[in-house]
Amino acid sequence: MTHPLSLNAFFNALFVEHPHTRVIKAQPDQVSFPCEQGELLLPLTYTSAAGRHRYQGDIMWRGSDGETVPTTFADAVCRIAQSVPEVSGERLDRFASRVSQSDAYVQRAEAHWQHRFADRWPQRFIESEQSLTGGHSMHPAPKSNEPLAPEQQEAYLPEFAQSFAIEWFAVTPGQWTGEGVNHDVLDTLQSLFVDSVGLTHAANLPQGWLPIPMHPLQAQAWRDSDDARALKNSVIDLALTSSGWLATSSSRAIYHPDHPWMLKVSLPVKLTNSVRLLTATEAKRGTLLSKMLNAAPGQTLQQRTPTTTFIEEPVWCTILSVQGEPLSLPLVSLRDNIFAHQADQDVHLLASINQPHGQGSQISALIAQAAQHHQWTQHDAAHHWLAAFLDHILYPLCLARSDYGILLLAHQQNILLRTAHGLPNAMMYRDCQGIWVTDPAPALFPDAFSEGLPSCYVPADKVDPYLSYYLIGNTLINTLSAISEATGVTEQRLWQVCRQAFATWRESHPVDSRLYDYLLDSPTLHWKRNFNTFLADHNEATLADPSQIYTDIDNPFYGDNSLGSWVFKPVNLDRTVGLRSHSLDTSYHLIDVMEHGQAKATFVLHQPDKDTATLTTRYCNDESLWWSAIEHAFYQHQCQALHASDYPHALQSVIAPGTPLTLSQFKQHCPIWHQAQAPANEGYQTADNGLTHPTRPEKPRGVFYRRYFYHLKRTLTLRPVAIERDLACFHAWHNHPDIAPIWELEGSLAFHRQYLQKAHHDAHLIPVIGEFDGQPFGYFEIYWVAEDRLGPYYDVDAFDRGVHMLVGNPNFMGRQYFKAWAQSIIHYCFVTESRTLNVMGEPNAANWRVVRISRGVGMKKQKEFDFPHKRAALLQCERNDFFAHYAQ
Repeated sequence: MTHPLSLNAFFNALFVEHPHTRVIKAQPDQVSFPCEQGELLLPLTYTSAAGRHRYQGDIMWRGSDGETVPTTFADAVCRIAQSVPEVSGERLDRFASRVSQSDAYVQRAEAHWQHRFADRWPQRFIESEQSLTGGHSMHPAPKSNEPLAPEQQEAYLPEFAQSFAIEWFAVTPGQWTGEGVNHDVLDTLQSLFVDSVGLTHAANLPQGWLPIPMHPLQAQAWRDSDDARALKNSVIDLALTSSGWLATSSSRAIYHPDHPWMLKVSLPVKLTNSVRLLTATEAKRGTLLSKMLNAAPGQTLQQRTPTTTFIEEPVWCTILSVQGEPLSLPLVSLRDNIFAHQADQDVHLLASINQPHGQGSQISALIAQAAQHHQWTQHDAAHHWLAAFLDHILYPLCLARSDYGILLLAHQQNILLRTAHGLPNAMMYRDCQGIWVTDPAPALFPDAFSEGLPSCYVPADKVDPYLSYYLIGNTLINTLSAISEATGVTEQRLWQVCRQAFATWRESHPVDSRLYDYLLDSPTLHWKRNFNTFLADHNEATLADPSQIYTDIDNPFYGDNSLGSWVFKPVNLDRTVGLRSHSLDTSYHLIDVMEHGQAKATFVLHQPDKDTATLTTRYCNDESLWWSAIEHAFYQHQCQALHASDYPHALQSVIAPGTPLTLSQFKQHCPIWHQAQAPANEGYQTADNGLTHPTRPEKPRGVFYRRYFYHLKRTLTLRPVAIERDLACFHAWHNHPDIAPIWELEGSLAFHRQYLQKAHHDAHLIPVIGEFDGQPFGYFEIYWVAEDRLGPYYDVDAFDRGVHMLVGNPNFMGRQYFKAWAQSIIHYCFVTESRTLNVMGEPNAANWRVVRISRGVGMKKQKEFDFPHKRAALLQCERNDFFAHYAQ
C-alpha cells in the first residue's frame, strides 16, 4: 500500500499544476484528476484551500461510461503520465519507476522514524533534520535518490540516522582553488584535518599541501573519474578517514557534533529534480553572503534581526583540472556549525514539523504546548503561533530583500526555528548557495561587488515572483496548511493574519516595497512546476532557461483591497493592531480595530466640531484597545478633547464626571507606550559626587518605549543597548568624524565594548538605542542626575533625570525626527517616575544649534557653567511646562 506521505506529495504537486483538477464537495470531499477517458477520484481527510490536501488513501477510477472502481497508485501514476502527449515509452517507464522507488524509500524511512520516536517528538537539531521522511511535500517522487542502492541509502541518507566516515585527500600547492572570508583556506582545512585525524596522522601531510575532505560517495566517484587519473601525482588519496558524520535533510550537507564546521559537498546523486554537484559559481555565493554580512550594512541587518542567525558558508575549496578549471565533483564548502558543543534543544527543521505522521504533525504538538503554557484556547494559540512565525521567520527574510537586496530562497527545508514553550522565537537560515542579490545590494556593498555583478544578480523588477515561490508558495503555504489541519482554524482566517502582517511591513517604510506590493496586490503567484519538471526529466540545476519550469497559481493574499485604509501601529510594547476610520456622516465615524487579521473592537466617534467629541464603545473587551482608539481620535481625527462613555479605572480619579479628557491628561496617563517601572526603594545612598540619592529601581529590560507617530507614519522604539547586537553600530557612530569631537569616544571595538559594559553595570545610567521602524538611528543615555557629574552644578532634585543624545543615522536627521524622539525620551522620564520634576541636559555651550533646537521640546537654557573638560549649557525641561506646551 502506498504511504500517505507519497500520496500527498504526488497528488498535491499535480493538483497545483494540472489545469482541470477540482475539489468535489461531499462527505468526505474528493479531488478529481481528469485523465484520458475518465478521471481519478481521491477522498480527502483534510481539504486545503491552497491545495495542500491530505488524502485518505483510496483511489477510484471513473471511466467514460460512468462506472467507478478502485484502482492502485501505480495505475494512477501511469494514467496521469499517459495524459501528457510528449511522455511515452522509456520516459513514462522511468517516471513510474522513480515514483515507485521513492515511495518504497518513504515506507522504510517512516517505519524507522516511527520506531525511533515511538513515544516522543524530535527535540534536537539533528533529530529534526533526520525526520523529513516524506521529503519535498509538493513533488511526485519526493525521496527519489538515483542511483543509490538500498544499502547506500541506509548508510548515507539522513532518515536512517547512521553515522559514517569522511575520507581525506591531499592536493599539491597550485592545483587547488578556493576562497575564505575572514578565514585562510589552507589554515582552516589543515585545522579541520588535525581535529579529525589527530596530530600523528596529520604529521604525514606533505608540507604546504591542502587536505580536502570528501563524502564517501563523492570520494568513490572521484577515484573513478578521468580527472583523478589525470591528476594522480597532484592529488593523493591519504587513506585516512574520520568518523562520526551525519547527513542532514539535504543529504549533501553533513554534520559532526564536535567540529566547528559542517560540510556541504558535491554529491553525485540526483535528488528530486537535480544532480547535487556544487559548482565554484555556487560556492562563491556563500562567500559573497559572508562579505555582505561583514560589511556595515550587513551588520545593521543583523542588528535589526536579533533573533535571526544567517548560517554562513565562508570557506570553500576544490581541485583544479589539468586545464586549470575548478572541478565540481571534489568541491566542498565549509558551513558554520553553530551547534558545535552547544545545546540544540528545541531546534526544529520547519519542513519536518509541518510534515504529518500517523499521530499528526509536530506543529500540532508545539501549538498545544503553547496553548497549555499560556492558557490559550487552541484557536488563539494557532493565531499566536502564526504571528510569532511571521515576526521571527518571515519578516527577517522580507527585510533582507526589501532593504538590503539580499534574496534568501527560503523554502521550508532551509529554515530552522527555535521554540520556547512551543512558540517560535528565533530562526536560523541555511543554504548560502541558494541566494540571489538585487538592488540596492551593489550600492550598499561596493567591496563585495568590486569585480562586478555576480551571476546571481537579478534586476529588482524581475525577482519577486521567483522569491515568492520559496517564501510563500513553499514555506508559508505549507505552514498555514499544517496549522489549519492541526487546529481546525481555517486557512482563510490564517491568511487574514498574514495579510495584516505584510500590510504592516509595507507601511513601515521599506527601501523597496515591491515584494510587499507583489504579494498583496498580484492576483497570482509564481510556482515552480515540480511535477512537470520531474516528468519531463529536466535537470533543474543545468537548465539554460529556468523560467520554463514556472507557472502561475492563485495568490491567497489577493482579495482584501481595504488594507490601504488601515493604520497599523503598536497597542503596547509587543503587540500591533490595525485601526480604520470610516464616516457614517459628517460628524459620526466608526473606528474598527483588528489584531491578527480578526476584528477586536469597534468604537463610535461623534465629532460635531474639533473642540467637542465623544467616543462611545460599541464593542471592546481589552482596555489597551480603548486607549489605542483614544489615541486614534486625538491624532487621526485631530480631536482637542474627548468625552468618553467609559473611562478606565486609571482615569476615574483624574477626570471629574462629565469632564472631557485633554491631550495633556492623555499623555500623562496613557499606559500603552511605555514599560511600567517599579518604584524606587526607600533607602538612600551617597554617590561618588558626594550627593545623597534614593536607591534606584532596576533598569528596564527589552523595549521600554514604543509609539506610532501619525504625522511621520513611523514607529519609534527605545530599548537598552544589547552589547553584541549593537556594538558595531555604536563603534561606527562614535568613530564618525562629525560625532567623535563631540562625544570624545573615538576608539577601537574593544574600547567601545568596555565602555558599554561599564554603562550596563552603572545603576544610574540606561544606555539606549533608538529605532524608527526597526532602523537604529541614535544612541542615548538616560541618567539620574543626583549621582551624575552634573548633580553638583545646580540645585538638583532627587528624581531629576538627564539625557545625552547622539543621532548617528543620517537618514533620521532633521527637526521632524528630533521632535519625535526627543519628546519621547523626555516623556518616558516623566511617566515612568511620577516624582521626576525635571529632565536636564548639558551640551557644549558652543553648540548653539543643539541649544536652540532643544527649546522646541521644552529644554530651556538656564545658565552656562564649566565642567573640567568643557563649558556647558544647563538645559531644563520642567514637568508641568512639558505636558502643558510641548507634549504632542
